Amino acid sequence: MRILTYIISLTSIVCYISTKAISSDDFSSLIELSIERVYNDSGTPTVLATVTNNAKFKMSLVIVECAFLLEGKTITRGLGGTQNVMANGWGTLKAVSTDQFSFDSAKCRVSSAIRSLNAPNGQKMELHPRAPQKD
Repeated sequence: MRILTYIISLTSIVCYISTKAISSDDFSSLIELSIERVYNDSGTPTVLATVTNNAKFKMSLVIVECAFLLEGKTITRGLGGTQNVMANGWGTLKAVSTDQFSFDSAKCRVSSAIRSLNAPNGQKMELHPRAPQKD
């Protein structure tokens, strides 16, 4: 299970990096973050969170960054993400650290939200529209 979580987190980060290159807008201010649970999962700092998309459009990816603290000092960080959060919808995520440390609290923020490149009617938008074809 831990390997699967790590792979999902790594995949989300790779998608984030590749998508960030084509998206110059960051819509993180339109995302509401709610921390549901902060816990130690077999030594690994973990946060379960819900993000609410307050925008009128779908977010293809929302990335949350968490700092895990001990006595007020950051000891490690963790990332988590969720994909395809519908307009006025919500998604859940698990932010985990790759380190194993004791901690007593966590602070999280939406580090990035990337708007979907889908048209409102669900059809895919093209980055470079094709010229009309002649019959």
